[in-house]
Amino acid sequence: MTPLRVMVVDDSVSRREQLVSLVEGTRLATVVGTASDGAEAMRMLDSLRPDVITLDLEMPRLDGFSFLRLMMSTRPTPVIVVSSNNKRDAVFKALEFGALDFIAVPEGSLNENAHEALSQKLLSIRAVRSEHLAVQSPPPIVSRRVDPRGVYKKPASLVVIAASTGGPTALTKIVSQLEASSEYAVLIAQHMPGSFTGPFADRLNRYSAFEVREGVDGESIRGGTVLVCPGHQCMEVVDDANLRVRLRTPSLSERYVPSADRLLSAAAHAYGRRVVAVILTGMGDDGAKGARQVSQAGGRVLVESEATSVVYGMPRAALGEVPTSQSVPIHDMATWIERMVNIVGPR
Repeated sequence: MTPLRVMVVDDSVSRREQLVSLVEGTRLATVVGTASDGAEAMRMLDSLRPDVITLDLEMPRLDGFSFLRLMMSTRPTPVIVVSSNNKRDAVFKALEFGALDFIAVPEGSLNENAHEALSQKLLSIRAVRSEHLAVQSPPPIVSRRVDPRGVYKKPASLVVIAASTGGPTALTKIVSQLEASSEYAVLIAQHMPGSFTGPFADRLNRYSAFEVREGVDGESIRGGTVLVCPGHQCMEVVDDANLRVRLRTPSLSERYVPSADRLLSAAAHAYGRRVVAVILTGMGDDGAKGARQVSQAGGRVLVESEATSVVYGMPRAALGEVPTSQSVPIHDMATWIERMVNIVGPR
C-alpha cells in the first residue's frame, strides 16, 4: 500500500518535529513537507500535492482558518486539525471551515494517545471523498424552541443517529433543519473524545429548535430533546416507568466509542417499531448490526447516500445489513426523519 503524503503545518518548530516523527512512526504515511504558517503552506500545495494535511489553527500571517478557506476553494484536501483540549470551540469552527477531523492533544509533548488517534485518522483518509470537503456556512442561531419541561410523557418515537468521520458537520445540518416537535426525541452516538461531546452538544443547541445537550445517566428521555452520548461512555435506552438514558463504560471488545451498535440495539429492544435509525458518514461498520436489530423490531433505517457521505463506510455497512434501508442525501435527511417519525410513531 502506497504511503499517504502528509504536509505538516505548524508555527512551533518543536511541534513540527514531533508531528513528523508521529506521522512517520505510524508507517501509514510519509511527510513530504512542513510549513510554519498558512501562507507558506499555500505556496507549497501545488508542488507537494499532499494527500492529507495536519494543521495548527493559531499561526502568524495566515492562520489555520484563513488557510482552510483558501485551500478548500482551490485544492480541497483532507485536513486533520491538531489542537489542545482547551481549544474546543476553535476545533468545531475549523470543521465548519472544511477540516475533516481533529486530534485532541495535551499542551506540550504529543503522547501515545496522539499516536493512536493519528493512526486511526490516517486509516480513514483513503476512503475520504475529497469532492465532499467544503466550507460550510453555520446555520442561523435559533431563538424559539420546543420546551420539553412540564408533565412527563414518553415520546411517541425515537430517532437514533450514528456518525463518525465527517459527522459533526452532517449532524449540524440535520439538527438545524428539524422542525420543532415534542412528539419525538433524538439520541446521537458520534465518535468523539469525551472532553468534546459536551461543547459539541452546546454548539448544536445554538442552531436547533430542539433542546440539545449531553446525556446524563438515569435521566428521562423527553420529546423535543436531542441527547448526545458522552464521548468516553456508551448510551443505552431503558423503558420502565419512564423512557430513560443509561450510560455505561465501554467494554474491551467495543472498537468504537460511543458505540452506535449498543445504542441502536438498546433502542430497538426498548421501543421496537417506534425507532428510526439514521447512519451517517464514517469509517468502519459501527451501527450496522444495531440498524439490523432496529429493522427486525419493525423500525425504519435511513442511511446517508454515497453521493454526500465524506466517508461511505458506515452507511455502506448498514445498507449491507438492511437492504431495505432508504438511502438519503444529507440535505434531505431532516425531511426524511420527520416523514419516518410520523410513520413509526403510534397512530
